[in-house]
Amino acid sequence: MRIIKEARRSFNSTPIYNWLIIVLFAISLTVTLFSLSSAFVSSGEGNTYRQMYGETNYYKITDNLVGNAEKRFFNSEDSVGKLKRFYSMLSSSEKFEYLEIYKQPIEVDNFKGGVDFLYNYESGLYENQPLKRELTLSDGYSGVFSNVKAVWLSENSFSSFNIAVANGRTFTDEEYQYSEDAVLPILLGAKYKNYYKIGDTFHVDEIVTCGEAQVVGFLKDGTSIWTGSHFDNLDDYMILPMINDKSIISDQADYFRQVVLYLMKINGLIVSSHLSANEVQAYVNEMCRECEIIPSSYIDGATNSQSYIFGLNINQIIDALTTISLFLVIFACFILSVFMFTKIKQKLRYYAILSLCNFTMQELYMMITFEVMLFIIISNLLSFALSGIVFMIMQMPFKVQFLAYILVVDIVAALASILPSIHELHNSDMTVLFRRR
Repeated sequence: MRIIKEARRSFNSTPIYNWLIIVLFAISLTVTLFSLSSAFVSSGEGNTYRQMYGETNYYKITDNLVGNAEKRFFNSEDSVGKLKRFYSMLSSSEKFEYLEIYKQPIEVDNFKGGVDFLYNYESGLYENQPLKRELTLSDGYSGVFSNVKAVWLSENSFSSFNIAVANGRTFTDEEYQYSEDAVLPILLGAKYKNYYKIGDTFHVDEIVTCGEAQVVGFLKDGTSIWTGSHFDNLDDYMILPMINDKSIISDQADYFRQVVLYLMKINGLIVSSHLSANEVQAYVNEMCRECEIIPSSYIDGATNSQSYIFGLNINQIIDALTTISLFLVIFACFILSVFMFTKIKQKLRYYAILSLCNFTMQELYMMITFEVMLFIIISNLLSFALSGIVFMIMQMPFKVQFLAYILVVDIVAALASILPSIHELHNSDMTVLFRRR
C-alpha cells in the first residue's frame, strides 16, 4: 500500500509535465489505431469491400469529386459531357459489366406505409425527422409527404441479382428512357402488398424529377441486392428505373437535373469474374484521365486509387500514416524514458530518504514501475476515448486485434522507461547524499 501511495505522490509532483507526456503518448496511440484501421479497411480483410457472389466479384465504384476537386471539375468546360462520356465508357466496357445501383430516399405523397418503410429507420435517425410534412413541388403540386427508402436500378441489375416480380411486371425498355411528362413506374417490395395495389398512383419528389408515379408490380419476398458493402433486402423499398438521358441541356434547371442523374449513374457496381480490385481501379483511372475527371473515381478494396487528399493513392496515404504513427510512438517512448530517467537523477535524495524509512530496493523499483504504468494506463484511456470519437465520425471499424499492437507499444514504452530508471537508481550511491561535506 505504501508503495502505491509514494508512487502517486511522486507522480503528482510534476502535473504539467505529466499531462504533456500523457497527451503526446495518447495522440501517438490514436494515430497508430487510425493507421491500423485504414490498413484493415484497404486490405479488405473481413470482406468489407468485396463480396463474392458465386464466382463473380462485385466492386463498388464511387466518384472522388468532393471539396475543391468538385468545384474545379464543375467549373471546367463541358463538365456534364465528361460525366456522360465516363458513364458511356463504364457501361460499354468489354473488361467488365457495369450495374447502375443507387440508393436515395424519395418523398411520397399521402404515404400509406408504416415507419419501417421510412428512410433511416434501421439507424433510428428517422425519429429526428418529421414523419409527414407539407411540400409544394416544382410542378406546383402540394401535399403531405413522407421520406421513404428507395433504390434506382438499371435493367441489367435485374438479371444480375435474379430480381423478379411476384405480381405485375418489371420496367419496359421505354421506361428506362427519360420523358418529362411520363408517369414514373414504380416497383414495390413485398412488404408493400398490405398497403398498395397494382395501378395505385401518387405524387413523388425524387432527386431527378417530380410528378405522378404508378405502381406496376411487387417484387418477390426476400429479394436482395449487393450494394457494395453488404446485402440490402428490398422488401421495404420502392424501386425506380435508372433512366437514360442523352438530351441536350436546355436551361439551368435541366443542367442540375442531368448533373445529379449522371453522378448517380457513375456510382454503381463493377462486375467481373477475373479482375482484382486493383486491376479494375487501373482501368477506371485510365477512363477518368481520358474524360478529364480528376481525381479519378475509386474502387472499394483497391489500394491504387487516387484520393482527393494531396492527390495521393490509398497505399501512399496508409504508408504516410504508418510512418507518422511509428515516429510519434518512438518519440513518445523516448520522451517518457528521458523524463523518468531525469526524474530519478533529480530525486535521488527522496529515494534515499525512503530507503532510510525501511523501503527496500525492490520496493523502490516497484514504485518506479507503478509510476510508469500510471502514465501508460491514463494515456491508453485517453487514446481509446479519442479513437472512439474519430472512428465514429469516420465510420471506421475497430477490431479487437488492434489491441495487440497497442499492447506491444505499451510494453516497449514501459521497458524503455523502467529499465534505465531502475539501472540509474541501482548504480547510485545514495549514502553519499547524507555525508557531511
